[in-house]
Amino acid sequence: MEAELKNKTLFIELDIHDPTPSSTGKTLVVAGTRGRWQTSVTIDGQSVWINANAYVYPQKKVAGEEKKEEPKGKARAAAKQARGKVKPVVEDDDDKEEYDGDGDVS
Repeated sequence: MEAELKNKTLFIELDIHDPTPSSTGKTLVVAGTRGRWQTSVTIDGQSVWINANAYVYPQKKVAGEEKKEEPKGKARAAAKQARGKVKPVVEDDDDKEEYDGDGDVS
């Protein structure tokens, strides 16, 4: 990795490598600093530190075709639920009951 300051613009050069799974497995990392990295660039006498990651989303195969897999997660679903955009459904053996958001099932 290299960093250079030209006309108040910081240029960062990262070597690209074969995609490798991130620590969570949600993305494939193609370049990065692997933590923070101290550059030779200084601003007001202070060293500039960089932490960078370049990644792609894995391709999901569907019936012989490749499909881009969008990021998903419990946190995203929880945020939608908290904003009232998605309401959970509580299922019973006999029938389905809908959660009304105030702690009661109707």
